[in-house]
Parts: sequence; C-alpha cells; structure tokens
Amino acid sequence: PGSDGLVALETWQGSRTPHTDPLARGAFAGLTLAHSRAHMFRSILEAVCYGTRACFDALETAASQSSDMPKADEVVIAGGATRSPLWLQLHADITGRSFTINENTDGPLLGCAILASVGAGIHASVDDAVEQMIRKDRKIEPREDVRKVYDRLYNELYLKLRP
Repeated sequence: PGSDGLVALETWQGSRTPHTDPLARGAFAGLTLAHSRAHMFRSILEAVCYGTRACFDALETAASQSSDMPKADEVVIAGGATRSPLWLQLHADITGRSFTINENTDGPLLGCAILASVGAGIHASVDDAVEQMIRKDRKIEPREDVRKVYDRLYNELYLKLRP
C-alpha cells in the first residue's frame, strides 16, 4: 500500500466534492527516480479512493451536526466498479468501510424492476420488493494493517495537499 511513498492528488480538472475549487490542480508528492509508471498509476487509483474517503468524512461531519445519524460503515456498490477486485479492496482499505456487492450489479435496472414489481402488484411496497429482490453476493472488508498505512498517508499527506 501507498505506492512506495508516492501520493497523488486527483484534482486534475479542479475539485467538486467535498471542496469546490475549479482551479485546483492535481499533483504527485514524493515522486523519485525510483518510482515507475506502475507506482504512478497505482497512486492515482489510491488518490481517487482518498477522494471518496474525503466525501464520506464530509457527509459524516454534516450528518453529525444536524442529527443523531450513525456512521455509515457499509457501502453497497453497483456497476462496472464491481468487476475490479483491486478497485474494491483499495476503496475498502482507504475508506475503512465494508463494500457490499449484490448478485445483480446493474443498479438502475434492478431499481426499475423493483418499481415495476410494485406497480404490477407483485409486491405490496417498495420496501417489500427490495427485501425480496436484492440479494447480497459478497462483501469486501478493509484489511486493518493496510488501513493503518493508508490512514497515515491520508492524514499526513493527502489532506495537506488538498485544496
């Protein structure tokens, strides 16, 4: 983890969330001649995950100020991202959250089927349809030892580089 000390900032075209700054620019910190293209590529993947973590952190901060909302420690993910074990594990390790993948990873299609089943009278409510139609396939858990490394890089480098 950590691309051998190389950390990227993923704001190549500005930043939208959680800090809006259209003038923000991406960067690499800690780049040396010992780093390869593979290090750079992985650090970009990690940077996107750091950005996801920053969004989660901002949501939690906002929720804690306005209600007694519990911390979201599980993310249900759909779409093409579910096809990459590396992408899922990086997100779990960096955000410290579990990522759940359902049997049907086509979220919009499944949502339409749920609504259609209620409209057709197959299920009495959306809640009932969700309970009957959504089945979890697998869960990606954060690896505690790896998460600690990413926590340090996130706090000591990434957050200091962000706009």
